[in-house]
Amino acid sequence: FLVTLSGLMFEVGLTRIFSATIWYHYAFVAISVALLGWGLGGFALHLLRGRVAFTRERAAVSTFLYGLSIPLALWLIVRYPFHPDRLVFYFAVSLLPFFLAGLALSMLFAVERERAGKLYFADLVGASLGALTVTFLLSWLGGESAVLAVSIAPFVAAAAFASRLRVPAAV
Repeated sequence: FLVTLSGLMFEVGLTRIFSATIWYHYAFVAISVALLGWGLGGFALHLLRGRVAFTRERAAVSTFLYGLSIPLALWLIVRYPFHPDRLVFYFAVSLLPFFLAGLALSMLFAVERERAGKLYFADLVGASLGALTVTFLLSWLGGESAVLAVSIAPFVAAAAFASRLRVPAAV
């Protein structure tokens, strides 16, 4: 739920940022970059099948890295003002968060196969709620702040995925 919620919100936020930082007609390339990243994450996991054990903890690590990559991508986009020579850089930097999110989701679906229907339902509800709320978040916070706020959701999801982490009981 939280990974797809944040992914869709980041995608729309990135579209807004691209419309302000690069030529407006490139703004919707963010959608293509997002779809490519989600798909590449799943494809990479397919290639790693049999060589790497899929666990909830590894999904948590991928999700945590996804959360870190959102502000990193934003920082790099803002740090290096647009120039036509940097177009590929902008798109590659934007691809990384979606790749990590796709990796995490694919791993979670592989680990929790018996609950795939419930996971897919949560996936769709998260994306739907993200699509619904992103416009309010963008109008309230603006593009960059909204993207930073969206990066909180993957950290919460990573904590939920890492179910085997032991938290000491309060004495």
